[in-house]
Amino acid sequence: LKADGYYFNEVIGNNSSAPITLYDLTDISNKTSVNINILTNLEKSRIEYLISNGLSFTVAKKQAELEVLKVFSISKPDITDSDSLNISLDGDNNAILLAISIITQGYRTESGLSDLLANISTDIRTDGILNSSTLGSSLINDAKLFDLTKIRNNIEKRYTDLGMTVTIPNFEKYIKLFLDSTSYVFTNNIVYPEFSNYGENILFGNKTTFSSSSALSMAANLPFGTALKIIIKISDNNHIWGIQAAPNGPINWSMSTFNNSMTQTFTAINSGTNSDLIISFSPGVYTVEYYENNSTTPTRTKDITIN
Repeated sequence: LKADGYYFNEVIGNNSSAPITLYDLTDISNKTSVNINILTNLEKSRIEYLISNGLSFTVAKKQAELEVLKVFSISKPDITDSDSLNISLDGDNNAILLAISIITQGYRTESGLSDLLANISTDIRTDGILNSSTLGSSLINDAKLFDLTKIRNNIEKRYTDLGMTVTIPNFEKYIKLFLDSTSYVFTNNIVYPEFSNYGENILFGNKTTFSSSSALSMAANLPFGTALKIIIKISDNNHIWGIQAAPNGPINWSMSTFNNSMTQTFTAINSGTNSDLIISFSPGVYTVEYYENNSTTPTRTKDITIN
């Protein structure tokens, strides 16, 4: 079976702007309806391969389903057929489908999602194992940045808008299981270049000494879905800094006013782009705190000396 159409993107809370195509291989002799979904699509090529190597359809479908679950660090031998699952119904089986749907969607466009599904299907076709470290990282990179509360609210609002009363299953626990159990490597790190178009970058690496005689930059390259807040602190009011407003003003930074506690907060406005600004310091020592991906405590802190 083949389904073409638009769909609701749970991660961003909007309908897709383009259609995608999903498939299902199923035995319809004892079924009156099926649900074509991400799981059925990921199983298809693997089922075909197993059948071509002598397995019955029933055995091949079950094996392929369990192998796809393992890609997402899930083991549930008693799960029902993937095409009988429904994300609007309660229960662990339905929660698994919803979790995998959300993980694969990530922050991808429709074409990006289609490419990912096709590449995973090709990778697991012959051995049932996801061998590509690149594909594995692409799954964990977005999943690690999810706001699960927001995603649940998106889904609940969607059904409310449709006039439906449903029980959304506990998909969160399977996404958390994936995050805690997977061996895939997170590679979607925020990058702090050594230099930007505005000059030497105070956020770069472990560099802690800079000159007051030249303008400096505060630059970060943010992959889509990431978030960043920088707080600069001083110990006394004899030290100051200034931000250039024109002609080269801040790019993708919002800034708080300098407050009585002698701190200022800089927040990246959008992800999937670069943030930069020109900053100048008087000589002294300053503390820079990094808050990456909505962390409430600093993910990194360093003191910089301005000579």
